[in-house]
Amino acid sequence: MFYGRCDSSLFGTREPEGPTIWVRMGALDADPGLRPSRHVWAGSAPSWFPLSDDGLPRYADGSPAG
Repeated sequence: MFYGRCDSSLFGTREPEGPTIWVRMGALDADPGLRPSRHVWAGSAPSWFPLSDDGLPRYADGSPAG
């Protein structure tokens, strides 16, 4: 889905098995009060933007099912 005023992508994707919707953080105007629980697609992180050493699980190719 794209926002017509600026042609920005608002949503990433919907999980096929369940109610989860991935919302791009740049679409939010304020802190939603949510915090990360894992790093997905960590294997694709650019070398110039290293992931923090926060102890959260990392998945190279996406989050495991369940």
